[in-house]
Amino acid sequence: MVMISMQGIDKASTGISEKIDPGIYDVQVVKVDDGIPLKGGQSGYGSRFHFVILNDGPLKGREVQHLLNVQSAHADNQKYSLQELAGMAVSSGVPEQAVFNQNIDTQNMTGRMLSVVLGPQKNNPQYVEVKGYLPSNACQDPANWEKVKDKLVAPAATQQGPAQTQGGWGPAAQQPSQQPAATGSWSNAPQGGQPVAGQQPQAQAQPQVQNTWGNGPS
Repeated sequence: MVMISMQGIDKASTGISEKIDPGIYDVQVVKVDDGIPLKGGQSGYGSRFHFVILNDGPLKGREVQHLLNVQSAHADNQKYSLQELAGMAVSSGVPEQAVFNQNIDTQNMTGRMLSVVLGPQKNNPQYVEVKGYLPSNACQDPANWEKVKDKLVAPAATQQGPAQTQGGWGPAAQQPSQQPAATGSWSNAPQGGQPVAGQQPQAQAQPQVQNTWGNGPS
């Protein structure tokens, strides 16, 4: 008999995983790692956001990570990353006036819910990365799928003849029926847990999480 410590082990790996296809997913920010060195710190520091998929089905609980260069040594890169952070916060229900021209703590995103658009990585299209942000339950509105369809396909390879693209875009008939859009607020993060394209599980309400952003203007 061998007694081993499982401290720090919070995931089980079976060696078999479901591929995450491009699409719109309801997620919750479960962790934010700050102070990530960019090129050993020579290019500044970033914050890595950990998103967990909330949609019912085989992908529920899967994690997607996204790094923002919020303290980049390059002004343009930092500005773009901060604009993206603002988009993430606003999509989770934080009022714009509580974000724009304010000093904010990246940790305030922990626990908040929103939707992310996942599309093929530029250099490794077999894997997905965060391409954009929408309010929670955005996957239920067909108009949102039309709006982001260009982000769901890999760039066409240079070739002779018509360019071909591949991606996870399914037929419109497979999209869930349109539901009223979720209303986010400063004190209550939006709810997630609706199906994505190609999946038709039963909707399941997600538990409320405590908003750690703090009290902002109404």
